Amino acid sequence: MDEHGSIRVLPKDLVNRIAAGEIVERPASVVKELIENALDADAARIVVNIRGGGLEEIVVTDDGNGIHPRDMLLAVQPHATSKLAQESDLWSIVTLGFRGEALASIAAISRMRIRSQMHDASEGASLQVQGGMVDAVSSWIGPPGTRVNVADLFFNTPVRLRHLGAANTETAHVSARVRELALGNPGVSFRLISKDRELVFTSGSGDFLQTIAEVYDAEFASNLLPLQTGENAIVGGYIGPPDFNRARRDRQCFLLNGRAITHPGFTAVLDRAYEGFIPAGRYPVAILQFAVRPDRVDVNVHPTKRRVRLQNERDITGRLYRSVQNALLGMKVKRWELPTRTDGQARSSLLREGVGAGEVANEQGQGQQLSYGIVPSQEVDLCANRIFDHLDPMGQVLDAYIVARGPRALYLIDQHAACERLYYDEALRLYDEHHAPVQQLVQPQVIELEAVEMDAWEQWKDRLGAMGFEVEAFGPDSLIVRAVPILAGEPAPPGIMHEILKRFSQDLSTTPSATRAALALAACRASVKSGDSMSEAEIRGLIARLSHLDTPSLCPHGRPTIVRIDRERIERLFERK
Repeated sequence: MDEHGSIRVLPKDLVNRIAAGEIVERPASVVKELIENALDADAARIVVNIRGGGLEEIVVTDDGNGIHPRDMLLAVQPHATSKLAQESDLWSIVTLGFRGEALASIAAISRMRIRSQMHDASEGASLQVQGGMVDAVSSWIGPPGTRVNVADLFFNTPVRLRHLGAANTETAHVSARVRELALGNPGVSFRLISKDRELVFTSGSGDFLQTIAEVYDAEFASNLLPLQTGENAIVGGYIGPPDFNRARRDRQCFLLNGRAITHPGFTAVLDRAYEGFIPAGRYPVAILQFAVRPDRVDVNVHPTKRRVRLQNERDITGRLYRSVQNALLGMKVKRWELPTRTDGQARSSLLREGVGAGEVANEQGQGQQLSYGIVPSQEVDLCANRIFDHLDPMGQVLDAYIVARGPRALYLIDQHAACERLYYDEALRLYDEHHAPVQQLVQPQVIELEAVEMDAWEQWKDRLGAMGFEVEAFGPDSLIVRAVPILAGEPAPPGIMHEILKRFSQDLSTTPSATRAALALAACRASVKSGDSMSEAEIRGLIARLSHLDTPSLCPHGRPTIVRIDRERIERLFERK
């Protein structure tokens, strides 16, 4: 047995390499840590140059306060920092960095050089470190601020190198981190350069929306919806309209006191707020700001500081949900006006044969076609939710899709999905207003149920009544339906109620989302089906009514109701382009 035992204190260079494994996952991690140091030094301009995706070289230059020559050696020592002075500071962190690990960890796995000069100094200092070992310290004269060169990243940890991506992949990761930091700090100018190409530039204007436009593009920013916030608001920022949905979460950014974070709770609430607005499997756009008192945030959860704990998380997520819902339901869009009818007759509100949206009945009862030429009241907004204002229906194809002419494009409308959205919105409105119209059945219908379906009815009978179903027990395993709700002027099929009970017999939840799902099912079963022929009056009536909905471009299940086929796409189909 070894008389000295088997436990030993690890050498300092090995400790630093272990710490580097937690903090430095890839070149983007180095860029993030160096930029955070620059921001904590009150930099107004930060320039990042990379070669080989950051593996060959990373250079971060800032015009911040600089490092005092006496502190240069301390700066690369583990757990050395200027950002914490006492234990209580840890519970009210106002800087991006505070652990004192970043420079030491980066120096342990690279060849690093730091040059820095303070603004009121005649000279600064230069420090070179290789694999955690200090090579040289010398005086240096240059512009105020700090310049950090990191070369040959992971040169002494080859296993890490093998798990990194190609240079282009690593460049994309670096770009993503710089964009997040720029969004979190709109008052600072950022530049990212790779292969002599400027990948990111922000002006440091201090305007959040302008920064979003600079990080992404002006058209993207111009279509975003602001979250309505008051003074001292906790939640702010911008979200995308439903038709801006994406296949990935690459346009979602949560900024907590300027720090980009990941937060499963925020992600889940955002998804819930968009439920029914976007298709399943698609993700909303959101660039969100959270202003929380530092003493209510625990940033010391993970070395990368991307995960946090919040003292008042429930309050914040509740505010987030309400803010997003209010923005979606109150979308300010520019509408077009229809010509005034001289006879004062109102447009028909029903989808049925005969007099329709484009006709009024004259005194002899004959349909008279009215002109529906577009009369612009102000600039057109062609977002998907308002396009129904501008459509001229041309006909129906395959007894499933409506073909319509619109501004600079052809449009196809899924007649079932569109009708489903119309019926659902009306059913939801009437349910919320406790004013569901009903149709008494001439011949009440008896429905036989399984035992679990009877249990579901016991749970759901009050809500089914609020939806417009008049139902009574009719023996131990049967119900009698005496009345059904009227959806868009038509009585719902009595069998819909049985389908609702079947659907929810395995889940007896009566939450608002379950109620919405039941209303969506009722709307689906009552709607025009694929294969149903529609008259011109019905088609015009459907389009006219869709134009008054908040989200007509998606069915209640999140599928699109309308697709746009522009000239370029048509020309590609004919191989003209």
